[in-house]
Amino acid sequence: METANKPKYTNRIKAIELRLKRHDGDETFEPDDPVRFRIQRQKAIELLRLMDSADQFKTQFNLLLGVLGQWIRKNQENVQDAYVTMQGELLVFLVVRRDTEYNSEFEDHLTDLEFEVANDTDLNLITLDTLSLPPTSEEALRSFVDESLLLRYVGRERPYSAGKC
Repeated sequence: METANKPKYTNRIKAIELRLKRHDGDETFEPDDPVRFRIQRQKAIELLRLMDSADQFKTQFNLLLGVLGQWIRKNQENVQDAYVTMQGELLVFLVVRRDTEYNSEFEDHLTDLEFEVANDTDLNLITLDTLSLPPTSEEALRSFVDESLLLRYVGRERPYSAGKC
């Protein structure tokens, strides 16, 4: 039996990419697939039990994506990849660092971000946890993400990392 020409099936992590866009001098991160983005955002509303505040959550969630995107831009020299996902009933901002070694200054910046979001009155429906990982395989990353809500930040033209998920 010849298998050399058969394509290999890979169970790749499927994330909606958030791409940096410029509009009238403002920078925003917009999903490449708006329909799937709305589906995943709705799943987050259901998982977080925020049905009564769905419209307000959508606005706050979009604001949060901008806050996280700006944080990435300020820290991009240390960021290989960045995701928004769920862990249980929590939103998680997961950052894959460029370096394998622990960087206390970077971790402090990530903690400051978590504190900033927690104390932002415009984000009162958002509870965000942050997590950083050293460079890791896709298989290892899979244990930290929930593909029912998985958004991946990318730059203008390319992901922050050299590889694609």
